[in-house]
Amino acid sequence: MSRDNGLSRPGTRTSQQMALPDWCILAALAATWVTFALVVDPRGNFPMLDDWSYGRAVKGLIQHGELRYDGWNVATLLLQVLYGAAFCWPFGFSFETLRISTLVAGLAGGIGTYMLLREAAATRSLAALGSLVMMLNPSYFQHSFTFMTDVPFAALIVFSSLYFLRALRTGSTRSVLLGTILAACATLVRQPGMMIPVAFGLASLATSRFNARLFVRATLPASAAIATYIAYAAAIRHLRMEPALLGTFQGQLLAHFQDHEIVPGVLFLLNRAWILLADISLMVLPLLAMLFGYAASRLRGPRQVLAVLAVVLAVVLVLSRELGAPDLP
Repeated sequence: MSRDNGLSRPGTRTSQQMALPDWCILAALAATWVTFALVVDPRGNFPMLDDWSYGRAVKGLIQHGELRYDGWNVATLLLQVLYGAAFCWPFGFSFETLRISTLVAGLAGGIGTYMLLREAAATRSLAALGSLVMMLNPSYFQHSFTFMTDVPFAALIVFSSLYFLRALRTGSTRSVLLGTILAACATLVRQPGMMIPVAFGLASLATSRFNARLFVRATLPASAAIATYIAYAAAIRHLRMEPALLGTFQGQLLAHFQDHEIVPGVLFLLNRAWILLADISLMVLPLLAMLFGYAASRLRGPRQVLAVLAVVLAVVLVLSRELGAPDLP
């Protein structure tokens, strides 16, 4: 059954009346993002973090018409370089222009997060908070002032998830196609983009009665994303463009097991998983706190809710350090 989540649905008077608040909120989110960006001030023709390496690939493409990596990158990076080159082409290469390109991607990721939460039936206020949690997260916000892959990749997977979720809700083939294309694009920025269509396939199989058509629909997007990466890997191997650092993590993990160091290998993998868990936990904590507080307020008084939230925050912070993430704020 179709539901109205408040986003624009052409052809009905009700949807047109309800669409205005969403656009007002999106405009307010955009204004917030631009204001914070101007306060930080993105100007300056200098690299940040590792984007000197990624910028060099863009510069070579702009000035010599040749795509070359210097070997420092681990991510696939291809679409990132093309995206940066598109911004630099009219004005010439500069790290300032590359920084602006990432800020644009950061805003797109925030808007996409709002749309994704609305598609998941969130209220406007909750979706707006979720978007702000994404945009003003210290890691996301910091990387938006670089030419690192984190923010463009996040924006792509948010929109890919949006279309896949819409496909699960409506059965739209067009949404499956758009989600697949965006997932393939994300894979050409960072390899984990392949996981989004895998998740869609598992969700499809888990929520619908199995048949041959469903199996094709569930597996084709993941197959397309994986094939995209395989083709990319084969191309850079053929052109002798494989980065020296490619597969570093996998190599470290494999070395433990090749040397029959089973326990150290498992502990190495678990430590990385704990760090990822702590990072994600802290990122979504403000959104979870609001949801938990709302649920608890229906059962308890304000003082009890505040006390429980304080305990939850303390536990998360302690666990984030104990689980191997002492560098997190």
